[in-house]
Amino acid sequence: ASAAGGTPEPRGGEPRGGQARCGEPPRALAVLINLFDFGVTLSAAALLVKDQPAFSINDAVLRLDPHFEVKAYAFGGTASLPRALTDFREDLRIRGFTESVIGACFAGVDNFFLLQLREGADRDELFLPDVRAPLKGFDSVLLRRVVLERCLAPGGAALEIGYCWGAEEAVAAVRTGRCRAAFFLNPPNKRKLVQLARAGLRLPPSSARLEPPVRKGLVKMRVAARSAP
Repeated sequence: ASAAGGTPEPRGGEPRGGQARCGEPPRALAVLINLFDFGVTLSAAALLVKDQPAFSINDAVLRLDPHFEVKAYAFGGTASLPRALTDFREDLRIRGFTESVIGACFAGVDNFFLLQLREGADRDELFLPDVRAPLKGFDSVLLRRVVLERCLAPGGAALEIGYCWGAEEAVAAVRTGRCRAAFFLNPPNKRKLVQLARAGLRLPPSSARLEPPVRKGLVKMRVAARSAP
């Protein structure tokens, strides 16, 4: 799986990613896609913002509004949190089949938020020219390059980023004050992976990991077998 972009490293580490060598056929990703026929699925990491100086939820929502429809899932305290989290995650999953959508929660705010990219939004205007076409369809890139860089930390403010794989763990990190915010994503679908493979690119950071994990060397061995004359 590392040849297809890899999985996020433990918290505080930046997952590996990048562009494949010029002319390198994306065989590893093709093998990865074929694994879906054998009960293998993808999951996406929750992104944690550990420190965010001078953050205001009201200012953030104002910056998000031109690009995203924002829906809130309120909860009055610990007792009602599990139900709100369940509804929020189900909406995130269902909307993710057809829309670009990102989930969020913030320290000191008793709401989950669903950020859905507005209908008709021009992705070419949203992203800087350094983001190539296939990557513009990935919610993980939308989160990093638009939500974080343009809406939550405009002007190049530095954000300390971490990752975790459990939604409940991410929410607990925010509720206890260990993190300022958590963001939740759907894993990419097969169509997006195929487009990425054809462009010779790797998976963006924190986009996906395999469930259950594939044994080390499996993809490498399969690639070698396919490459043999």
